Amino acid sequence: MHFTLSNSGYVYFIQSINGGPIKIGSAYNVHRRLKQLQTGNPDLLILLHATTGGKRFEYFLHKRFGKYNKRDEWFFENDEIVKLISELKNEDNQFGQILCFKDFVKERAYNLSSSDVDLLEHLLNASILPSDSIEQKVKYWNIMDGYLEYQKEFPNSMVHKRSLNCFVFEGRQTEDRLMRKKHNVVLKNF
Repeated sequence: MHFTLSNSGYVYFIQSINGGPIKIGSAYNVHRRLKQLQTGNPDLLILLHATTGGKRFEYFLHKRFGKYNKRDEWFFENDEIVKLISELKNEDNQFGQILCFKDFVKERAYNLSSSDVDLLEHLLNASILPSDSIEQKVKYWNIMDGYLEYQKEFPNSMVHKRSLNCFVFEGRQTEDRLMRKKHNVVLKNF
């Protein structure tokens, strides 16, 4: 699995109302993507389901269902894909849909620029903050810590299944731990 692929956004499953192949794709705005796909398709397309996961989950699913690939992101309808869609729907209905990181940031009103959100996504996926500014580090650490804490509201298997695991290296180096101790910065997930 490529950890550099974004897991912010949504994976969708789209199919013609008449059946046939299922498109497994990712987008931040699934309904806009459905409209774009509909423009080039004479059959009415329906959204079977959309769940959190982004490019990382899409990549995993494309590999997992590669033997059913018809062309590009379209896969022959089969019991395995239909079963997965049903499982994802049931989990999302039972526990609620996990917010992707971008929506988490919006909902919590952090008022970050898009470049800050992109940087934070990289930090949640094994990158290190280039800055030595304690103020900037604390700001980012608190947001990352908040998202990691938020994910605990859901079963770990649900987070893992959607490839939403975060691989946080930022803030865990010796210098950062010493900096947090010196400035009395307490985080729950670092």
